[in-house]
Amino acid sequence: MTCRTDTAGGWTYRICPDDPPVAANRLRAIVKWSAVDEITLTGPNLDYTMRTESYGLTPQVGRDGYMGFIGNPARLYPSLATIGIDIAWTLATPGYLLRELDITLAPVAGFPNQFIPADAGSVMLHRDPIVLRGCVVQLVVGQLGPVPLPGVPVSFAGVWWTFPPANVDPTTVMQPPNLVSLEPGLYADRSDGVDSLRRRDLAHVAGQDKTLVLPAVVGTTTVKISDQIGVAPGTILAFEPELPDRVEYVAVTSIVGAATPNQPATATLAFRLQVAHEQGTDVYVVTPQAPAASNLFDRDGIRSDQVAFLDGLSGITAGVVEIGGGSAPTEYQTASLYTSITDSNGYYRLPPLSRVASVKLQTPAASLVTSPDYGHYENLVDVVTP
Repeated sequence: MTCRTDTAGGWTYRICPDDPPVAANRLRAIVKWSAVDEITLTGPNLDYTMRTESYGLTPQVGRDGYMGFIGNPARLYPSLATIGIDIAWTLATPGYLLRELDITLAPVAGFPNQFIPADAGSVMLHRDPIVLRGCVVQLVVGQLGPVPLPGVPVSFAGVWWTFPPANVDPTTVMQPPNLVSLEPGLYADRSDGVDSLRRRDLAHVAGQDKTLVLPAVVGTTTVKISDQIGVAPGTILAFEPELPDRVEYVAVTSIVGAATPNQPATATLAFRLQVAHEQGTDVYVVTPQAPAASNLFDRDGIRSDQVAFLDGLSGITAGVVEIGGGSAPTEYQTASLYTSITDSNGYYRLPPLSRVASVKLQTPAASLVTSPDYGHYENLVDVVTP
């Protein structure tokens, strides 16, 4: 404390102001980051919802995607000079997938006189998926309108992850269409150049079929099944196996049953379920068959992503694929290729798509480039052939 004497209006005042607080003993940013749309590479000015179980942290949102948590680090983390603090949070934004994030607030030398906030850098936001569908038609002389073309294959000739600059020829930066659609979506984050995807059938094990005794909600890792016959840690269970748009394949990490194997048991799963399954749902035991060639991820993926970008499509066909190689456990997804054949009325529909700025649609006689409108789930794109 430093005192001083001031004189004003014939009066003399002795002032002894408090010393300014040390760097860590004040309200300030503890974790900071910027949210960036991975397609536009800008921070969208939207409504953000941040949640954390870390005590004493308050969310703060600025413009252009800059945000973080604020608090008083000296009061919240008095041992930060020697002990790091793990902070986890979720970031939700309309039109984007939920981001689940974590960071370690590293020990700070000289704390509390010194403080350095944790910087999570740029958090890439992944768009919710959309669907491309439309009609392939031909303009015929003498016809009043375009003529639908049945039996025409429609596929991708290329994609753009981001919009190219105005001074760059888009054809020179077009990416090869090495992407597949996944159902229900990634169970864990996947890393570029580390994780891989390969075709792998899962064979139904006869005589070990089960049902769910209780409903299984989205996000749960425990399910109660009718019996534990043939189920052990590592066993893969298929939930709703007869419905390709709802089936989930998840490995068991532990099983707790009753006195005999034919009574209901509780299985703990390697991942949180992404689809809700009703009581009485069929559950099959399945076993992996011989795998096809592996293809490395060409872009990082996050939980719930329904598109995998790969360095190739060797051995990949529509069906079950195996994903693994990184720190996360192996998972299984139902994969679809971005190909379609028009029906008798000339209509096509492609699997759910996301994470691209533009795509080049290709038919044997025509092609066009379109940019998805992520504000609408169904994008109508007609292809006119000469």
